[in-house]
Amino acid sequence: MFDAASVKTNGMLQLMGYDVEKPDIFDHFNNIKFETSEFYINFPMIDLLRCRFCGSCIPFCPETALHFDRSIPRIEIIPDRCKACGECLKGCHIHIISERQRLCGYIMQGRENGNYFTSGRSNDGHDYHLPLICELNRKIQPGATVICDLPPGYSGFVKMALKETRVALIIVKPNRGWRRNVENMTALLTSMGIPYGIIVNKVKNEESFVIEVQQFCKNEKVPLIGIIPYDPLLEQGKTSIDKDYGDDLRVIFADILSKIQEIAG
Repeated sequence: MFDAASVKTNGMLQLMGYDVEKPDIFDHFNNIKFETSEFYINFPMIDLLRCRFCGSCIPFCPETALHFDRSIPRIEIIPDRCKACGECLKGCHIHIISERQRLCGYIMQGRENGNYFTSGRSNDGHDYHLPLICELNRKIQPGATVICDLPPGYSGFVKMALKETRVALIIVKPNRGWRRNVENMTALLTSMGIPYGIIVNKVKNEESFVIEVQQFCKNEKVPLIGIIPYDPLLEQGKTSIDKDYGDDLRVIFADILSKIQEIAG
């Protein structure tokens, strides 16, 4: 998709990799030299041995990342909601919430032909991805047309990555459970006011699956933006849109880009 956009789009492009747990988007860009920097953040920690479980810290969290159950009693931090903003410390009047600096992950940045390539990789030691996503958002280049690769699902950090999105593409592959995943994703995008469409990807001989997706899009009034056939060379990153693609794929990607522009307005 990025190769296609680089051919059809005027101006600067930026490819953003938000799949911080599996950052493989740049495996296909072997010629780019990336600079990697560590990203540290102060994570909140609750001293449960001293906590009185009064709940005074709960309303201070802007992301509802504190789960409190007075009946047990229990309080815990929900990792995929916590931005490590430090507001919860202000709500604890006995000061048993502290901060500890930890390595959150890594930021990789590269540049080629005037375009930017940025991705994050989480530290394997924890599940706090949201601060890393926020840091990636701050790396977006002003004036660039940004293409973002997000992980599957609809967790808190996926929602944060979608924050400034003008149009979203839901990639559907032939597998079980696709309908439930798509329904959950469309509900999230609708709640955020983000226009979206569906692309069917890596289609081999699954004609019945394609028909099923087409019927779903018709019933739910969701734009079906394109159907991309499986290509082993494309899967391995050994083709280029301006050199090696056949005419059929070239037309498919050009049509997809035109439909994206229509949806984005």
